[in-house]
Amino acid sequence: MSKFDADYNKAKSLVVDKIQAWVDEQRALKAAGQKTSSSGVKQAERAKRSIISSTDETFQYLVEEALSKDLSGEAIKNKIRTIIERQFPNSLRLLKSDRIHHKNALELVELVSQQSPEVVLQFLQRSEKEGFFFGDSLENTLGAFFTEPAHTGAYPQDSAGTINYPKEYGAPGERLISGHPAGTNDPRFKFESKIYNSGDELFDAIKPALAYSADALDRALFADKPRVDMAEMLLRNQGLIEPGESIRTIPPGPRYQAIQKFVEQPENKILIEGARQQTANVAEFIQGGETTRSNLARFQQQFPEQPISQLPLGSPELESALQLDYKGGKVTLKRAGLTGLAFAGVAALGPLGTAASAAEFAGRAQIAQETGDFADEAQAGLAGISFAGDVASYFPPAAPIGEAVSTTADVANIGIDLYREDPERAKKFAKEQISKVIPKPPVIQQVQQVQRAAQAIQRGGKTKIKAGQVHFTLPEFGLSELMGLN
Repeated sequence: MSKFDADYNKAKSLVVDKIQAWVDEQRALKAAGQKTSSSGVKQAERAKRSIISSTDETFQYLVEEALSKDLSGEAIKNKIRTIIERQFPNSLRLLKSDRIHHKNALELVELVSQQSPEVVLQFLQRSEKEGFFFGDSLENTLGAFFTEPAHTGAYPQDSAGTINYPKEYGAPGERLISGHPAGTNDPRFKFESKIYNSGDELFDAIKPALAYSADALDRALFADKPRVDMAEMLLRNQGLIEPGESIRTIPPGPRYQAIQKFVEQPENKILIEGARQQTANVAEFIQGGETTRSNLARFQQQFPEQPISQLPLGSPELESALQLDYKGGKVTLKRAGLTGLAFAGVAALGPLGTAASAAEFAGRAQIAQETGDFADEAQAGLAGISFAGDVASYFPPAAPIGEAVSTTADVANIGIDLYREDPERAKKFAKEQISKVIPKPPVIQQVQQVQRAAQAIQRGGKTKIKAGQVHFTLPEFGLSELMGLN
């Protein structure tokens, strides 16, 4: 049985007409020079779109109440606002600071809301057959809770008197790997106004944008994965979920409320938000194939005739077709992957760390050759230092020095990569790493080290690097002097 009934669609249309009458009244007052609420009109338009596109059961009681009590358009708008801004999110969030993401973008409904009730019903029933839902339907929001860095790439705003757990304990977000990779005002979902003759014609018109929604959902899920993995481990240990069960599939109700209560305990929130120790890696996501992009892969399999479905996952052509701004294309994507190798060089043990350093050095040398940029050349040099330090760490007399030099070079390269994209993020990273990488010596020794570092910088670099056609002398940063190794 369909979740969209023809008779009920008529009842919804009557409620929508009431809201539209109020909107028209407000616009007429404004045209006459009277003061009106522009936000109220926007809220009413949002309410209209939600009723039109959501399943019948989503607002069933409200529709019945609005018609039986002959509620005004403004009263209906206010009730819907309470439902979609409070009731629904509160029942769906994992943590109170989470945001609810609409799997199929709300912006898609703008075009749908312009059509006749008959075409809208045909469209919704066709979409249902294809497995797509819209608006505030539970099918379009269930399990789509995300911490703000995974939802938009930003931190949630501070609230007086409360701890901002995502900001205090988690890593910064990356907009490209979030539920809104093109921003919250995504131009890819804006359609030219047009009246369609059938629901099938309308569905085919917005079909390409469904791929963008699928891709955005994959990005948010990838960014949020460490957090959810931690939450599920804690919940399994408490017997609140079964082995192999995902919390993203549990509907609102008493059981989910028990889960929400458990994860809201401060000690659990720290572990859950703190599980995001690193910003989501762009290259790792893109190169993950179906493992990281299951929703987009499903779209490609379901609609093979679509141009975007004919482009392999992870290919530059696909990323170009998704119309996202990578700020420098392939070079930026390569840098993102090399940042991950630098992290691996710091975190991995023995041969794994050395292999990561070797791969990073080769990659950065290639980028330096492509761009000719001094900063890229310097980063290739730092990667070379890291690799040399890793190799030296296998020889007992030089092991401590080699390990320290390698780690310092890796951290420096990570900091430079972060600074290219977000200077504030880089500063935070630097503050966190300084105390870990460089033990703080006595004050007099610190002064002496700084003086020696200044002399080394003034003297200039002595080490020459050759990687393919790239030849350059490493700049002198005075790192070994600052660390007390020279």
